[in-house]
Order: sequence, then structure tokens, then C-alpha cells
Amino acid sequence: MTPRIIAPANCGNSPKSAFAQEFVIALLSGDVEHISSYIHADITVDIVGQGGNVFGELLVSPNLPEDGILKGQVEVLSFVRSLNKAGKISTLEIEAAFAHGKVAAINGVLTAAKNVRGFSIFLTFATLKADSVKKVQIYLP
Repeated sequence: MTPRIIAPANCGNSPKSAFAQEFVIALLSGDVEHISSYIHADITVDIVGQGGNVFGELLVSPNLPEDGILKGQVEVLSFVRSLNKAGKISTLEIEAAFAHGKVAAINGVLTAAKNVRGFSIFLTFATLKADSVKKVQIYLP
């Protein structure tokens, strides 16, 4: 199930912010095809929160290590693929996306069944061109 996406249309003035917003939507929607060409070979994804099961009912994945850290394209794409299969997110709302230099920040709200959670995601680009993502930090309370 593809979640309903609610996102601001004001990222057009900043290509990096627009890229960051699109990347996060693809990541949390489980869109492997979209993100696979935009992740760096040495990507790390750090899911910060209450241990490895920080995603709770929203983003349960059997491919999430206990420490919440995914390393390399294979692990990251496997995790994203499992999110796609789970399809538990009904609505993904992006409230803001900002980028400066090699860093972007996105915050919003995820909804699944009776669960609603705010989130923040920080992206570190491999270069100033922001054509690939080298690090992702996901914060879910």
C-alpha cells in the first residue's frame, strides 16, 4: 500500500530541499527503485530512538539490526524493500524540508492505523551537488 503523501509545494526554490523531500518520501514509502540511484555506496542509516525497535507498529522491519544502524547499499535497500512489503504507513506528511551545504533536515508526521508519530530525518550528502546521500539519521520519539 502506498501511503497518502502530504507535502509542501514550496521546495521549488531550493533544489536540494526538493531532492531531500523526494528522497525521504521514497525512503519511508519503501520505493527502492527511486532511492537506489541516489544512495552512496558507503551509506549509513542510523535509526535513533528506543533501541532497535524504534519504529514500533509504524515501520516494523525484520531487516532492522538491534542497534538501529544499517551500513551499505545492500542493507539499506533490503530494509527499504521490507518497508514496501509491510505497507503499514497510511499517511506521510512532510511539514518542512531545509537544506544547506551538505546537510538537509526534514520533519513531519507518520500515520498508521491508530499510531501517529512525529519524525525528523537528517541527510548528509556525499557532495555539495547533493546528488547522492551518504548518511541518514532518523529520529522517532
